[in-house]
Order: sequence, then C-alpha cells, then structure tokens
Amino acid sequence: MTTVWRLGIVACLIARPSPAAPATKPAASLQSAIPTDAMLVYFNRPSAAARQRVESTGRVTSVLTAAGALGVLSGQGQLMADIVSCFPVVGTHDFAVALLDITAFQPKPETYRLDQLKLALIIHSKGENDAITTHLRRMLSRYTNNSVAILEDVSIGSDKFQRLVDSRAAQWGVIGFGPLDEFYVVTLGREAHEKVIAAYRGETRSLAQDAWFMSAHRQTGGPDANIEWFVNFEQFRSRLGEVMKGRPEAVIQELGFAQVQRTLWAARPMGAARAWFGMYLEPKGDRLVKLSDPATFPPERKAVIPPGATHAIMHLDVARFATTIGRAYLAGRSPKNAQALRQGYQELQQKLGLDVSADLLAHLGPHVIIHDYPPHPLNVPLLRSFLIEIDDPQRVRAAVDALLAEWDAHFVRQAQGVENPLILPRVLRDPDGIWYLQVGIVGPAVAVTDRYAVASWSPAAVRAILKFVAPPTPSRPASHPAAR
Repeated sequence: MTTVWRLGIVACLIARPSPAAPATKPAASLQSAIPTDAMLVYFNRPSAAARQRVESTGRVTSVLTAAGALGVLSGQGQLMADIVSCFPVVGTHDFAVALLDITAFQPKPETYRLDQLKLALIIHSKGENDAITTHLRRMLSRYTNNSVAILEDVSIGSDKFQRLVDSRAAQWGVIGFGPLDEFYVVTLGREAHEKVIAAYRGETRSLAQDAWFMSAHRQTGGPDANIEWFVNFEQFRSRLGEVMKGRPEAVIQELGFAQVQRTLWAARPMGAARAWFGMYLEPKGDRLVKLSDPATFPPERKAVIPPGATHAIMHLDVARFATTIGRAYLAGRSPKNAQALRQGYQELQQKLGLDVSADLLAHLGPHVIIHDYPPHPLNVPLLRSFLIEIDDPQRVRAAVDALLAEWDAHFVRQAQGVENPLILPRVLRDPDGIWYLQVGIVGPAVAVTDRYAVASWSPAAVRAILKFVAPPTPSRPASHPAAR
C-alpha cells in the first residue's frame, strides 16, 4: 500500500514536461473529461479566499522540502510531507477526483481482494503546469529509479502523456500523467488514462453529455457550487456485484439507497452560508433533497457561528445516521467477521456499563452545524469544525469519557511487549475537559458543553470555537474499568 501511495505522489508531483496537445474545443469543463460510467466523482472548485489560503501553505511546503533535503525526515514522515506538498499544486485550481472503475476477485470463500482499480485526478491548470512538473522531477528521484521502473512516452492521436510502471507495485499500479488541452491529468490503473482521453475527445460519452447529470447539476446549484459529489450506484452494483454476490446490494440497501440509481450533491455559497442540495434518480423519477437550506437556518443556531465563518446547518437524525453507517459497514463484511464485530461491541458496552444507543446517540441532534472556523493552516479539504446539538450533557459527557478512555487503554495494551514503538497513539484529556488524539502530533479533538458536542482538527481549534459556544465542563475520570 505504501508503494501505491508513493506512486500516486510521483504522478501528482513529478514528471518530465510533455508538450500540450492542440486544443480542439474551447472552455471545456471538468465534466467533459470524466466518462459517464464513472462510479464516484468529487469536484472541487475553490473560492478566491480558499485559493489564497492554499497559496499561503507554500511557506510550510518550503520548510518541509528543506527538511527532506537535509535528511531530517524519513520513512512515513517524508511520505506525509510529500502529500502535504501536493496541496499548493492542486488546491489553487479547479479539480476532480474520479473513481473510474473497481473490481474484486475471490481467492477463497467469503474472502475478497482488490482486482483492478482505475482512478483519475483532473486538474484545470489552464496550461500552468510548471509547478506540477517541478514537483514531479523532485519526487521521481526519491521514489523510483531505472532499476525498478519504466517511464515511457505514449501517444493517442495528438494527445501525449507519460506512463510509469514500477515492478514493485500491484499489477494495476500503473501511473499516467500529462497535459490534456487546458487540463493536467494524473491516473492510476491500467487504461485509466485512455478512458479519460476517450471521454474528453468524444469517442465515449462524458458526464458533460449525460442529460440527467447536467439537469441535476443545474437543479442542485452546481454551476455556483464549490463542491460537488456524484455517486453511480448502478455501476457499484454491476462492477462489484459480479464477484461479491449480494454484498454491494446489501451495503447500499442498509444505507437507504436500494431504489437509488444515481445521485449528485452540490455545496454552493449563499453569502457565508452554504446550501447543500442533492438529486436522486429513482424508478419513480427525480427527488430533490435539501440537507442544508439557508432559508430555514434557526436564528439560535446561527448565534454560535463565529462571524464570517462559512457554515451549513443540517437537521439530522444523528442516531439513525450513525446506526445506518454501522449496519452498512457490517453488511460489507463476511458473516463471520460481522458476527465477531457485533459480539465485540456488546462486550465493550458490558465492560463499560454503557448503552451507546441510549446513553449517547439518543441525545445527539437534531441540529448539526459545520463551519470552517478556525481555518486549517494547510486548508486541507473537508477538515472542518462540527457542533452537534445535545439534550442531556451529563449522559453524553459520561459516555464520551468512557469510550475515549477505553480507546486510549486499548492503544496502551496494544503497545505492551513492543520494544521501542515508533509512534504510540494516545487519546488524552486536558484538565479543561478536551479530549484529543495524538499520533506523533496532536490531532482531532472533541469537547462536550451544555449545549453542543464540539469536534475539530486540534485542541487549539476546539478552544477557539468554545469562545463562541461555552467552555466544556471538566469531568472527573470516568468510573469504568478502562479508566481505573
């Protein structure tokens, strides 16, 4: 898996410059380069403010680059630094990430493994490819060499790209990269690059030629959206269902999408507020869903949002949502593994003297607030702050304390007998009641106040949010076996 990540970075950051093919159609959209049978697509069109924040991460990237050159970073640390260095390259442009295809094989009963994977990253670079090629050259020398990899030039008509095949990667671990008119395309998987070119050149149908997609795009506010995501459930059922008989259908049914053929969602700005509208294609026709509608935001919920923060407010049955995700996950496991997970979950609740559904989930919601304050220093997409309304802070706090203390105890038990563990994950609690995950560096954090459970990307971020909500009530150590 590490090799695949490294190859992905190579394709995202390092390449020999290739001449751009002559343009054949003006003002092309990202949709025009994505085949209509794509299984999953994420579109990101950053606002001017977001682009500026991403550009500011160049200072951080420069520090990481220098650290790598000096040999300060090694192993996974260098890998993470290289991933971070992708943000300024990609995040200043509109881009799309598409799962073009995925299949599985069955080596033995009830066991499935990845067979083929096709992914595409399409950057609307408008010919500004220098930063991409500079990063590619740097990474190429770090992760591969002539003894283990072959870099070849490929031509399809007037379109030219490069293909990297590394002998250490899986059979499908082929990387393609190069310009395509005003885009820069990076692909993973055999024939993935060819699929993108065929859609873009009109040899096969693209999403831009898909009548349902374009209609849903307009009705959900897609032309003004910063983010869109598209899911083709029919393709998931078809491609994975060929081998995993019944399992994809079971997962989709548990998610509540048994009748859904396709869906498209858009998150568009309305001032500082964000509207999240989705369209479902079902046998009876289209169905429009408004998950976050600024016209209906309750004033008392808006009062806890920091001034100027972009935000969305959802009316959500949190308990049902969490239960649905859990059931869908179990539906995707083998019967033996699913039964073991259920048994382990019941044993955990008995050990802690806790009923997660009654003591925690039943008291969450119905309002969930999402905003971007404080901004993440690297502007990592989708890293936001979450405020979940609660109606019984004492029970929620006790449940959170019990579960997170047990999580930390689990990490400690896992490390026993391991000599010099490189990074010991811990789940720690500050005296002021903020819990946080630490894996080398301080990570996500959560706190429970009298009105909301607050989660964000660091303890410092949670503290900043609490100034607009209320400080958490420090709780005594949870009285359960894991905390003794």
